[in-house]
Amino acid sequence: MHYNSLDGLRGLAAYTVVLSHFSNETMILGGLLGFGAGQVGVMLFFCLSGFLMSRLYIPKPPNASNITTYFRSRFARVVPLFLFVVLFSFTFRQLLGFRINLYDINYTNIIEHVLFIDGTSILWTVPVEVQFYLIFPLLWILYSKINQVIIILLLLCISIIAAFGFPRTPELIGVSPFFLLGIIVSFLPKPNSRTLNILFVAALALYVFCLPNVRRISGLAVGQLWESPVYLILIPTLLATCLFAPIADKILGNQPARFLGTISYSVYLWHFPILHSLKNTRIADNVFIFFLIYILATIIAGWVSYIILEKPVRNYLKR
Repeated sequence: MHYNSLDGLRGLAAYTVVLSHFSNETMILGGLLGFGAGQVGVMLFFCLSGFLMSRLYIPKPPNASNITTYFRSRFARVVPLFLFVVLFSFTFRQLLGFRINLYDINYTNIIEHVLFIDGTSILWTVPVEVQFYLIFPLLWILYSKINQVIIILLLLCISIIAAFGFPRTPELIGVSPFFLLGIIVSFLPKPNSRTLNILFVAALALYVFCLPNVRRISGLAVGQLWESPVYLILIPTLLATCLFAPIADKILGNQPARFLGTISYSVYLWHFPILHSLKNTRIADNVFIFFLIYILATIIAGWVSYIILEKPVRNYLKR
């Protein structure tokens, strides 16, 4: 089953990151939407990814054919565009010597990018995503043996990770609770509560209110974001209510929101170079013009990248 509202939720996650980086660079609105807000968007990405992997594949038997299809689909979805961005950045910065504002991929770190060990700047999230893809079939096989008892084991894993202070070496361990919570959300039955619309709107409002700098301005302590119970509760709650609340389809499942969600991966990968390229021009002299051109350029670049690179290569590899 396809959930239109989840397309918009993916867009929300991507543009949280896009706006956060702009806020950090310009201090627009006093940096209200920056200083860690992008990490909250990434949390939403990871939670949504865990949900989708579970919803798409857990109901199927984990035989060789289905697992092969799974890996081919995941590879086609994420790897080609990421490698293109990495090699494009490396080629222009290191081989051709063009000091344009691309990612700093150099001779010392290109291998860890190509092998999905780690990534510079915002590219760190993609290797973590791929590492989760590699581990997920183990959970898939485990579910086939114990069924929904796996929920208890996932909650136990989250508790153990929390007890050890959410270690970030390797990176996947500390952020994995959000993937695991997404899987748990996939097992929730559809509720019949009439309060779902209220819960969804409240979760959406809290998503904005709980952005780190908004919390700071409100006088609330923030601390370490990835360890905070605030986000460990809020992010899966937003995802769960987005699934079932009728109003979510109107807010996040409309055509513009779905379009932004569809191109969100390309937007995520290209917005950072666009931001830093525009920052070094006279456009940046007026922050509001800078903002409008930045958002427009990011959407156009994301759409073009999706149409000519991401979608056709993905469809070809799936076939």
